[in-house]
Amino acid sequence: MRVDRYSDVLHALLEAASAEGVFAIGRVQDVRSRSLAVNNGVLERVSGGQAAGLGVHVFTPQGVAGFASTDRVDAAHAAALVRQASSLARASETLAIVP
Repeated sequence: MRVDRYSDVLHALLEAASAEGVFAIGRVQDVRSRSLAVNNGVLERVSGGQAAGLGVHVFTPQGVAGFASTDRVDAAHAAALVRQASSLARASETLAIVP
């Protein structure tokens, strides 16, 4: 199953979130497509493609969010995304009005 391929990515994401002291939601997208073009019963074209990406949404303990994404889906980029999203969230905390 393709989902199993991303276990190390999500594990790295969660470890980085714990180290940063934030809560995280990770979303992996892995899309494959195939297309056939037929005209009057004659196969004219066969094409296919694949796209993958990773998005990370983090929340500070104060509830301020940060988001980062990439088309590189591996453990190193997952950890880097958490750090980037955490940095954005912390920068936003200085502007946030928390009741």
